[in-house]
Amino acid sequence: MGRSLIALTIVLVLGCERRRAPPTPAPSATATASSTPLAPLPERAVSGEVAFELLAVEDGAVLAWGAADGGLGVALLDGSGAARGEPLAVAQAPRDPVIEVAGASLEDRIGLAWVTRSKTGAASFGALGDAATRAMSQAFPLAETTLGDATRRGHVDFAVSDKNQMVALTRELDETCDGDKRCAAFRFRELLSTGPELRGLPATVPAPCPSPLAGFELVGERWHYAFCSRTSDTPQVTAFMRQQAPFWVGLSRPGPGCEPLGALPVGTEALYVHECAGGRRGLRIGGLGDPEHEVDLTRPKLECVLGRPRLTAPGSPPLAIDFARPLSSLAPLLPMQFGGPGARAVWTGTSLLVATWVNKHVTLRRFECRGAELTRTG
Repeated sequence: MGRSLIALTIVLVLGCERRRAPPTPAPSATATASSTPLAPLPERAVSGEVAFELLAVEDGAVLAWGAADGGLGVALLDGSGAARGEPLAVAQAPRDPVIEVAGASLEDRIGLAWVTRSKTGAASFGALGDAATRAMSQAFPLAETTLGDATRRGHVDFAVSDKNQMVALTRELDETCDGDKRCAAFRFRELLSTGPELRGLPATVPAPCPSPLAGFELVGERWHYAFCSRTSDTPQVTAFMRQQAPFWVGLSRPGPGCEPLGALPVGTEALYVHECAGGRRGLRIGGLGDPEHEVDLTRPKLECVLGRPRLTAPGSPPLAIDFARPLSSLAPLLPMQFGGPGARAVWTGTSLLVATWVNKHVTLRRFECRGAELTRTG
């Protein structure tokens, strides 16, 4: 799948731009219905199907969710998924229902962005936090927002660079473009201790999909982001790669005709995942001059090697991810029995934690290595 490199002016024309739980006998992820069910980890009532986020930090995880009675909840978890103290307060966060939550983490630092709905419309907010000091900033207003499908992600995304640059990509109010057509508008905002600041140029998406934001990652000095449009009722994702030195913007078309599932960093590349008629596929995109690599994620293999998981999938070259450190954004890669792409999944260093929406609640499941298999332990 080729990629053309184009100057920014052309993009604007074309894109309209560890306390481990004690080991107990437990069934594996593929346990039969006759196995004895395990006591679930604590669940929380949540305001919507995508109103939650799960992030890995140095000594555990952070769960953020839209509370059933409005507002945003933030809980610190240990490596096994147990709550560490009371939930954290986000000052000046509105008590309106939360529609969607997105976030990113770097060691113990976290950034969150979320979308709320009120009687007067929808809006996005952001906040910064530190898991080590149990501190959260106030809620920063980001933008008024046009809502698409409130049951799917795609209104807001969040990325963090290895230099601790925390950036939210948010949907704004829709615009009119190309005459009388409707276009979804997006802006980048870096979250600083003093508040959000605009970065880069706005992007507009003609004929947006119900979930128009298809992924956003910061990999080194590069910004990777993608949007979804519909042509003749067929989704078409356009992915951009922007780098500063030398300044270029690369354009790719991952998964033509496929539904986007999100993106995550893999080494020095961004991996876009999409659901196609024949199963899940991925496209790895690097920097200027780097070839793109397709990945077959239909049946990824997840096994334990020397006490920690390793995920492999066919490709050229094959995909191989060793869980040697805490990792976030794993759900689109995992075999379906671990929750599916709609879940949120992290590796804490000792456990794989998977958050899913079930009957108006966000529930957590825990998996740990037992020999060569990941076994459910909570």
